[in-house]
Amino acid sequence: NKDPAQKSAAQAAIRSLLEVLQTRIGSHSNLKTSGVDHTEIETILKSICETNGVKLGDLMQPVRLYVSGRMNSVGMFELMPLMSWPTLEARLN
Repeated sequence: NKDPAQKSAAQAAIRSLLEVLQTRIGSHSNLKTSGVDHTEIETILKSICETNGVKLGDLMQPVRLYVSGRMNSVGMFELMPLMSWPTLEARLN
């Protein structure tokens, strides 16, 4: 139930996240094998939030839903590097 400006900012942040991850993945099968671990995911997300004027919690809720299909799940910082890139990319798109 966010206002339209917040929704738009969160959507822009998710697009930015996808773009950053696409550049980092290279030819690897998942983010972990490309050298992106949970700490770097957190850093990337915080930077994107700052750039897009979105609170981390406001971004993580839709990311969690897109990535895991649930509102409550294991930590996204830990899960995202382990998922296959085609699956993660499709869910963030």
